[in-house]
Amino acid sequence: MADEKKEQTGGSGTESGKKGGISTMLLAITLVNTLLVLGLAAYVIMGKSSTPVADAPAEEATGDGGDPAAVVDAVPQVVDFEPFLVNLNDSGVARYLRATLKVEVTTPEDIEKVKARTAKVRDIILTYLSSLNLAQTQGTVAKEIIRKQVIKRIKQELPDMAVKDVYFTEFVTQ
Repeated sequence: MADEKKEQTGGSGTESGKKGGISTMLLAITLVNTLLVLGLAAYVIMGKSSTPVADAPAEEATGDGGDPAAVVDAVPQVVDFEPFLVNLNDSGVARYLRATLKVEVTTPEDIEKVKARTAKVRDIILTYLSSLNLAQTQGTVAKEIIRKQVIKRIKQELPDMAVKDVYFTEFVTQ
């Protein structure tokens, strides 16, 4: 009976040894993969820089970390606007765009300039947004075009304002 079992397994009894080797190899591969995934997750969570976040802007803005007044320029100067709700320029169908945006300027003085001319800036943005149709508002490329056009139009109408960028915090069409 024992001879029959040896004949069925190949006679040498090494099949259980092969299974153990494969299991060990699979365990080692799984362990290495797990360590790689955990290392990647730690890298992403911890960030790519070893510089503390709180210290980085002050040193970058001043160069030597000495002049605290220069740090003010490193802080983004952003003006919030109330949401814009416009009818899109689609014939035959009532379509709407609701967009909330922020305008980044270069200096704190520019913030005051934008706030003093809020009505004019809102008019520039509303006029442009209401000239768009639904197709011109769909997708990331379209939003980038809209962003560039808003900046261009504000700079054309109000050249004394140093607008750096426009950020959409809400952008919904219906």
